[in-house]
Amino acid sequence: MAVNYNRLWKLLIDKKMKKVELRDMAGISTQALADMGRDKPISMTAFLKICAFLDAQPSDIMEYVPDCFDNSIEASEIKEYKPDYIDSNNGEGVK
Repeated sequence: MAVNYNRLWKLLIDKKMKKVELRDMAGISTQALADMGRDKPISMTAFLKICAFLDAQPSDIMEYVPDCFDNSIEASEIKEYKPDYIDSNNGEGVK
């Protein structure tokens, strides 16, 4: 699972705010700020502090990026999910 915080950095630019100011005013740790700079997940507590301080929704700050788009898995390697109870011959459930 991958995330990116590009939306947060854009929001800070729009507000003419530095990352250090966000850290101090939102009350998050230096480590949380560093992790966001490397697009790593942070604690929910830190994330909610940022949302509350900026009066923002989670989607205003972070974006989920599926692993298959992270070059670790090729899209062609993803197989269609078929539950075991589906008959592969005609696509109907087993009776």
